[in-house]
Amino acid sequence: VGMSTIPEIIIAAKYNMKTLAFSLITNTVKKDGSNDTNHQEVLAVLNDQKTKDKIKNIIHDFLITL
Repeated sequence: VGMSTIPEIIIAAKYNMKTLAFSLITNTVKKDGSNDTNHQEVLAVLNDQKTKDKIKNIIHDFLITL
């Protein structure tokens, strides 16, 4: 989860930068790892119009609360 998010936030905090991060879970793997995923599956989720609309709405709703 958030493969590079935490290290980037740590470095930004070191330089007193304000940060905001969003993580999107595109797939889950069973505890036994029997349903490994691949890059194409992740991209398929990200390129799906329903996913794009959901992300857009979540970010929009968040931003109007600021």
